Amino acid sequence: MQVCELEPQGSAPWELLRKYGGQFGLIEKIKMGGVGSPKIKYISGLSKVDKFVEETAGSDIPHLNFELLKNGLLARINKTQYLKGVLIAYDEITSINLSISEKLLNQGNIFEELEKTNIKSALLVIESLHSEILTCEVSTQAYINLKKYFQKNKILQNKFFSEIL
Repeated sequence: MQVCELEPQGSAPWELLRKYGGQFGLIEKIKMGGVGSPKIKYISGLSKVDKFVEETAGSDIPHLNFELLKNGLLARINKTQYLKGVLIAYDEITSINLSISEKLLNQGNIFEELEKTNIKSALLVIESLHSEILTCEVSTQAYINLKKYFQKNKILQNKFFSEIL
């Protein structure tokens, strides 16, 4: 995982994007049904990002979203309009685990069940070859879309696990 400064519009520097295969073109993005993930809450896991979160002014919760690149993921972390990027090569990812409570899934429709429980989120954990662990909180509204997001990429499908606790 490589932490970088993002340009004001949210893009990583070109030389880094090229290292991770570059971004998909417009037609490719349309055929894929988009390359961006739902917004999720960054919890912890990367020392440079944790330091960025602590040092950034304001009490806002840091949020993150992913963009599929040709050979990796770009995670954009936003806290109080300050941006930080994390680039992760596909071959560097050992596992992606999305966990949710069984209480949310027991009675069929996840959204109906959410109304009846106090559970507000799921947990996303991405582990890398270098023992780095990116941990995020996923809102229940974003759970299904995030699951579909990781399952649509053929490389990530083999590393993705959805777990019911």
